[in-house]
Amino acid sequence: MNEKYSALFTPWKIGNVEIKNRIVQPSMGGTSLFGWLEPCHFDKEAAYHILNRAQNNVGLVLPGMQCVRDTMGGRWLYQNKKMFKDLAEWLPEFHKTGSKLFVQLSAGMGRSMAINEIMVKMLQNKAFGAVGKPFLNVDYITASASATPNRWYPECKSRPLTVEEIHEMVDASATTWANISLLASKFALLVTRSIYREANRFSRCPSGSSSPSSLTILPRWGSI
Repeated sequence: MNEKYSALFTPWKIGNVEIKNRIVQPSMGGTSLFGWLEPCHFDKEAAYHILNRAQNNVGLVLPGMQCVRDTMGGRWLYQNKKMFKDLAEWLPEFHKTGSKLFVQLSAGMGRSMAINEIMVKMLQNKAFGAVGKPFLNVDYITASASATPNRWYPECKSRPLTVEEIHEMVDASATTWANISLLASKFALLVTRSIYREANRFSRCPSGSSSPSSLTILPRWGSI
């Protein structure tokens, strides 16, 4: 091996968390441990991919961003007890690798939510939106900090979140964090403590700018 690459195989720290080498897999689509747009569940394919990377000596693995509430159906992550049970059964295998895992919790997509033609109609036609609301509440999943144009369809505006909705989201994020912390105390899972305040849902991007990514925010990592 060329000596100039030797630093990649030395340990480093984020806060008080030591990572065995400097090889990091960033978040990617399809790697969310609890699913993405579909109802939350323990995603076995994503878990297999993540475990395989750790077994191949990736020091730090970042799964895909995880919304604290299902896009479809509106269930909060913490309400799916089986999902956390499945995660607990998988974690020992990951822990054997000596790699670290950081999970990102997100408030949602807000004005950066990509909406298709049907979703546009649900936003523009309140009756149609009400019919689809139990399955897909487009008005809620596109809500933002203020009335701002949707990033991908500026003719539609995201409504402002209510104070009650924000409090509900913060409480749900804390409950989800607590559930993961219980597992972490046994299996050394690492989780972000940021509730994604700066991006997508709670921040406003200038019209025409690129949609913010949760990875653009410097979250507070901490060992549990």
